[in-house]
This record gives sequence, structure tokens and C-alpha cells, in this order.
Amino acid sequence: MKLWINQLLQWLPKEETIVHTERVLWIDSSSIHVVTIELNNPNALPIWHEYLELETALTTGEAHILQIDPFTSLQTKEDTIPTSHRKRRDEAWKVIAPMIAAGENLYIPRERGKLIQAALHSSQYTKRTIYKYLRRYWQGGQTPNTLLPLFDRCGGRGKERSCHNSKRGRPRVSTPDIVRLNLLPTGTATVTERGIRFEKLFYSCELAAREQWFVKARVGKTWKITVAYDPRNLDKIYLPLDGGFHVEVCQLLDTCQTFKGKDWYEAIDYWTIQKLARTEALSSAQQAQASVHAQINQIIDQATELLMLVAIAVRSIRHKKVNRLRLATSLNRKKQPS
Repeated sequence: MKLWINQLLQWLPKEETIVHTERVLWIDSSSIHVVTIELNNPNALPIWHEYLELETALTTGEAHILQIDPFTSLQTKEDTIPTSHRKRRDEAWKVIAPMIAAGENLYIPRERGKLIQAALHSSQYTKRTIYKYLRRYWQGGQTPNTLLPLFDRCGGRGKERSCHNSKRGRPRVSTPDIVRLNLLPTGTATVTERGIRFEKLFYSCELAAREQWFVKARVGKTWKITVAYDPRNLDKIYLPLDGGFHVEVCQLLDTCQTFKGKDWYEAIDYWTIQKLARTEALSSAQQAQASVHAQINQIIDQATELLMLVAIAVRSIRHKKVNRLRLATSLNRKKQPS
């Protein structure tokens, strides 16, 4: 019995009760090997068979050919497909088209891994998404329309829905840059009239200029904000907005251009050295001042001692003068006749 590409084979092994269907993906030119894939397995991968093995299964009744393809509804006219659906299809096809062009290599696990790695480097899609596109392409009949969005399977048509507290809709998708920025360390900055002060440096951003933050800080009070920073570069800090899904970049102001191109470790070392220098200068000044005070105290002590000696000498001289006057007075009294 002849096999052809996209043929559906339904299996019912004797020892199993579960029916599964496979689609023929590829047949080699010599009709020796056949590659198939399971239709209803969400994790299915290409399966290699011997051509003779499949012929035998069809002959013995272990498998039979399905005449109705459940994916024929996807083969619609191009003008009947909504523009948004075509756009999604074309984006997915752009990712896997180079792999499909690789032919039978795509069905060899090692070669398929190389092709997927190449697709990962050239697109923003994950490995899981690329495999999802490949499975839909293989299981649906190997046409680009199998990549059309299946919005008709979403929701519950005709069913009454209840509203819960959980948020509905598609989750937000963050770019790799936003994810990396949200992994940076954070700190607290202060909005002042001179700029956004963070670790002794000042920054500004378009949001601050647009909302006149610095004017408000001048006429009112300063306030704190949370910022993220890259320790390897202090030229920029990042202001998370909208729960971290958007980021405002703050640039280093011209008044701090001395630190441009430096990292935070260099800045911290610089400030530490400055602090040590100020401490040493203060210590030297204090020592010099103490030395001057000691010299002054010594001079004062010497002057005090000298004054005491002078006072003693003056008192001694006065005492001698008084004694001489008393002696002279006494002698004069004795010389006068009685």
C-alpha cells in the first residue's frame, strides 16, 4: 500500500485501548524511511519508521488510513483571513521557515537542535515557542496556515461566565532589557533643587524636567524615590515606573562630570580616601593647635612665675625702706634734747 506526505494513520495496537493518530511528514526517495508525528500529543516530536513496517501495519489492520483530516478547515482563502491573524501567522512562519527549508535534517534530533539554536539567536522567541510553532506546522498539515491563531478555541461560547478577583487578559510581556533592569540593585535617592541626589551625585531625567521636580523641591520640601543602579557604571541610574514595566533613565549632571565613566566602586574608594584625608588634616590641625596651646601655657606659667618673683622682690625692697625709715625716726628722736 502506497504512502504519501500528510497522510493520516490511525493506530489501534492489540495490547492497548488508546487510539492515536500520526501524520506522515516525510518519506525518503528510496522509500526506506518514513517520519511521522502524533496529532493529539502536545509534546510530540518526529518519529522515524521503516516504510515496510508501516505497510505491514496497514496490511494487518494494526493501522488504517483516515480519510478525513481535522485540519482541512485551515485551508481557507487568503482574503478571508483577518489582517491581524495573517500578521501573527507570518511572524511565526518567519521563525520556522529557515528550519523547514533544511529538509530531512529537521527530523534528526541533533541537527534539529542546531537549527533551533540558530533560530533562538536570530529571534526574540523562546525555545518552547519555536517548538510550539513546529508542532502546529507538522500536526496541522505542513502549511503556513497551520500557524494562524486559534482564537475560535478560546473562551466558552454559549457558557455563562463568572467574574472572579483574578486579573483577566494576556499577561504583560517584558523585554529582556526591562527584566535585566529589574534585577539591578536598588537604593533611595532624594529629589532636591539641585537634582536627584543619589550617593553624593546628582542626576536628572526627562520626567523630572517635564514635571518640574526641582522647582517643587526648591519651593517646598525634598522627597525620596526608589532608583535602580548598575554598580559597573554610575553615568546612569534608573527610575522604575508602572510597577517596573517601564523605566526612566536618569543621566549624571554636568556638575558631577568628574565621575563620568567610573563605576560605583571607584566612587566609593574616592570618597573614602577623601574622608581619610580630611580626618588626617583635622588630626594634624588639632595636634598643631594643641602644641600652640602648650607653648602659650608654658609662656603664661613662666610669666606668672616671673611676676611672683618680682612681687617678692618689691615687697622685700618696701620692707627694707620701711625699716630704714623707722630706724631713722628712732635715731632722730634720741638726738633731740629732752
